Amino acid sequence: MQFFLRTLFLFCTTIFFLHGECISPWYARLGTGVNLFHAKVPHMDYQFRPGVVVSGAIGYEWNRYLDGLVFELESAYRWNHISQIKFYGFNTHIHGNLQAVTIMGNVMYKYPWCYPVKPFFGAGGGYGYQRTSLSHFRTNHSRWAVQIFAGLNYLYLDCYEFSLQYQYVDLAKDLKAHSIFLSLLRHF
Repeated sequence: MQFFLRTLFLFCTTIFFLHGECISPWYARLGTGVNLFHAKVPHMDYQFRPGVVVSGAIGYEWNRYLDGLVFELESAYRWNHISQIKFYGFNTHIHGNLQAVTIMGNVMYKYPWCYPVKPFFGAGGGYGYQRTSLSHFRTNHSRWAVQIFAGLNYLYLDCYEFSLQYQYVDLAKDLKAHSIFLSLLRHF
């Protein structure tokens, strides 16, 4: 898993620094922002501090036949500090963190008639891994994860776009993530 994430990050970073004309429908995206987890466990109330999300993706804009349709393979890492846990209404002094890694296949639609700002929306599904680390306790879970998202792309130069995006990710029956991040897209 770590090898895949490192390889994807290295590939996306390399693509960003290549020069040349943007004639291909392929792109790479790197982004970072704020993440908030929401956990709803019976008789337990987790309180999270705002955390970080780092995301990378490789995508294909299908302009030839279906203008505005985009397919994307995305990987994201989310981390939040657990500031407090209430168990049956009692405060505990247990602190820790929650990490999540997702690898998603996304389908989105970019409104092609808006220029230079393009609104978009989409959904995705894939693999979700979460790790909870408390004082003397760790759990690992992996399962199918789904997400929906929306945002705006701004065409900066011929090959670059900025993206402001909101994602809602369903990582488990009782764990959801809300992420807002800024990304840079590089078409190649």
